[in-house]
Amino acid sequence: MVRTTKARPLDLLEADRAAMLPLPPVGPQVGWSNRTRLGHDYYVRVDASEYSVDPTVIGRLVDVHADLEQVQVRLTGRVVAQHARV
Repeated sequence: MVRTTKARPLDLLEADRAAMLPLPPVGPQVGWSNRTRLGHDYYVRVDASEYSVDPTVIGRLVDVHADLEQVQVRLTGRVVAQHARV
């Protein structure tokens, strides 16, 4: 018995489920994205870790996307680096 609701959580479960809205048809975008110019050291920094990128794209704008599993770097849609997230 919960003191504030004066009921057991199990007794209120069906009322809670009936009040819930359906999930949206498209899941939310998760992860971290950024556009940056690749420096002469050809590394991109995500949080406290650095990830190497193909040195042929030094000086160009790249798109960096990171989630909990991996870091991916793209140049105009083409993947130029992909690493497991550290």
